[in-house]
Amino acid sequence: MIIRNKLKKIDLSKPGAITEIDLILHSIEDMPNLSLGQIFTLCPEREDIGSILVGLCASFYFLRSTPFNFTEWKPYKNRDFSSEEKKLIISGLLNVIKYSHIESSDEIDAIDYIYAACIALYKISPEKIEAELVKELKLKPTESLIEALGMLVGHSFKGYITKETFLLLKHFAEKNSGGLSDRAKIVLKEDVERMNAIYHFL
Repeated sequence: MIIRNKLKKIDLSKPGAITEIDLILHSIEDMPNLSLGQIFTLCPEREDIGSILVGLCASFYFLRSTPFNFTEWKPYKNRDFSSEEKKLIISGLLNVIKYSHIESSDEIDAIDYIYAACIALYKISPEKIEAELVKELKLKPTESLIEALGMLVGHSFKGYITKETFLLLKHFAEKNSGGLSDRAKIVLKEDVERMNAIYHFL
């Protein structure tokens, strides 16, 4: 009940929300014994929080970090994730990225959460990760989603993007002022241009 009440009060619009959820999740001693469904419903009043809980767990699992570095995720020891569970994980990982406020100087862990979520997304859905990020970016643009596309290209996950995604990033770089434009310019220069010089995908 204490954990549930803490989760209910979290404001996802504020920097540090993902870190706060992460700390609460790490306080649950039997987390490796919980199924995705149980994790998702730790705070039944907040599906957005439940989704992020699932996304964080998936990040820990695929990176083999605490609490999964020396233990199995017991409900999945002898079976793979179902298609519905994979959808839940993908949604959760996208939410981890969206609510990691990389635009705020107070969000010191944002880049790490985005990186971990990108790795997990690539491992669970390598063929769809770019399309999923682009879909979210079109719905509600954030600097974090732009940064995730940069990581997809420049951090040895996928290593390239489609021309359509390149043009979308170029659109943000050229037609928006402020954070989105600045972030898109950085991604285009430091990730896309650098990797295209090697692999010539554009």
